[in-house]
Amino acid sequence: MHATSQAIMQIIKATPGYSVDVLASDLGIKRQPDDGEDRWLTNNETAKRLNVSTRWLFELRKSGEIPYYIRNSEVRFKQSEVDKVFKRERNGK
Repeated sequence: MHATSQAIMQIIKATPGYSVDVLASDLGIKRQPDDGEDRWLTNNETAKRLNVSTRWLFELRKSGEIPYYIRNSEVRFKQSEVDKVFKRERNGK
């Protein structure tokens, strides 16, 4: 790894809440998910996928029934976890 890259990685690791994804976003670089890597969904995408309102999705988040993450100051959901919730709800928990 290049010395500059090493220095940048040290700074990223030492900064709470900061990641390579945040840096890429700050630089305007859109990173595509690798094969097998989870896609990050927005509130609207997740609500649509679960066939619920965004308000109900908020209630699911608040109650801990669906995991969520804060990425770049925005709520995001991992597609694989959303799919698990969908299957669980469809099968009657």
